[in-house]
Parts: sequence; C-alpha cells; structure tokens
Amino acid sequence: MDKQIENEYKIESIENFRDLGGIRTNDGKTVKKRKLFRSAALHDASEEDIRRIKELGIDTIIDFRSCREADVHRDPEIDGVAYYNLSLFRERERHEGVERTDNDEPFYEMMIKASYDHPTRFAEHLSSAYRNLVSDEVAIAGYTRFFEILASEECDKVLWHCSAGKDRTGIAAVLLLEALGADRQMIRENYLLTNLHLGRTLNEILGKVDELASKHENYEIIRDSFKTALSASEDFIDTCYETMKEQAGSPLEFLETYLHVDEEMRKKLKEKYCE
Repeated sequence: MDKQIENEYKIESIENFRDLGGIRTNDGKTVKKRKLFRSAALHDASEEDIRRIKELGIDTIIDFRSCREADVHRDPEIDGVAYYNLSLFRERERHEGVERTDNDEPFYEMMIKASYDHPTRFAEHLSSAYRNLVSDEVAIAGYTRFFEILASEECDKVLWHCSAGKDRTGIAAVLLLEALGADRQMIRENYLLTNLHLGRTLNEILGKVDELASKHENYEIIRDSFKTALSASEDFIDTCYETMKEQAGSPLEFLETYLHVDEEMRKKLKEKYCE
C-alpha cells in the first residue's frame, strides 16, 4: 500500500476521511493531492474538523445519502462550500445495511433477528446493493450528475460522502479513478482502505450482534455475515466490475454508455485532477 494514499489530515470526528491524491495512472501520471476527498457522513463533524475542511480549500460537497438520511443527519452548512444531495437509491425502498435513519439501533436489531432463519441475509443484500449501484437508473442518474459536477468550472476541490463512506462513496471513487485511467490494483486498494478507517462503527455493530445473537445456533454465521456486510469486500467490488462488464463490456464502455463520460470528458478530468 502506497503511504501517500492514506489519510494524513488528522480529521478525528469524520470517519473514513481520505485524499485520493497520489494514486498512479496508467499513463505515468498521478492523481493530484488535495483535490479529491472521500469520507463518511459529516453530521457529527467537530468545529475543529470543519475548520480543517475550510483550510483544505474544499469548495464542493456531494452527499450520496437519500433525502431522508440527509434530512435526519444534516451536513453542516459551511460558508463558501456548494452542497449537492445526489440520492442513489429510490426513496420508497429500504436498503438494509446501506441506508441509515434517525434510529440505527432498532434497525440493526431488526436485521439481526431477521438473520436468525437466514444467517447470510445481510451480506447477500449488500451484494445486491452493489449491483444496483451500477445498474439502477436512479443510481446511474446520480453518478452521471457526480461527473458533471466534477467537470464543472465551479468545482475545484471536492469531498463526497454517504453514511459510512464505504459503498456509495466507494463506488463513486472506483468510477472516477477508472475515468482517470488509474492503476486497477490501486483502485482496489483504495476501496479496501475503508477497512482501516471504520473500526469504531464495525465494532459497535458487532457488539450488538454479540449481545442479541450469541446464544443462537447460527451465531457464528450471522456474525460473519455482518462483518462482511460492514466491511469493504473483494466480493463487493468484484460484483460492481462484473455488472459493468455484463452491461457494457468494460468499465470504460460503461462510463461512456451509461454515465456519458466520453473521451472529451475524461481528458478534461485528467487535466484537472492529474499531474
């Protein structure tokens, strides 16, 4: 793992905050530092970390959470920063393990109890969600707008996030890095770095699994399923790539056909975000 793609900004109150800068591209360039940032939700950000965001010069924040999530856990308003809420899921649907609401604990309790008779349900649902992120028309529209914002003159330094900064945010990073022609192995490593940055959230939820399911005959399977669903998994990113290949033949063709990221836009993005 290249040291340069790890978080160096000491953001304490925002989980999974990191800079994509330093990732190599296949034409010998690298992604510029202090341009492209990703993270978990910002609603618990401290005043000190909001100050750091301002100091980094971030001028655009893209929130991939649903309208309900964004309304319940509002991002802080930061002077001079443009905010976009690009929901990637249909508002009428309940995406277990992806969407967070105002009362997470009963939700996870519900998912744990629902796993008693179907121990791998949570992980299976997340796999399905990853397929939807690159196939459902609502997600396609959201990611298309994501690229439009990145390519706009108004956007210079951008931070995008969802709730944990793992699934919706992670696939946004995958798609952008593919558009920039990044090294595929470094794309995968950047996605998997989430596992080093979400320890607090993972441990809290696994503690709830231990509390409610430790005496159940399927306890070990249930716990493993939750651990998989709450982690950045090789299987999840593989599902994303396989779905893009099924739909368009390759990630590049997917970007062109579904997200309208053609050669001209890719050139513009490379000039803007690579050096």
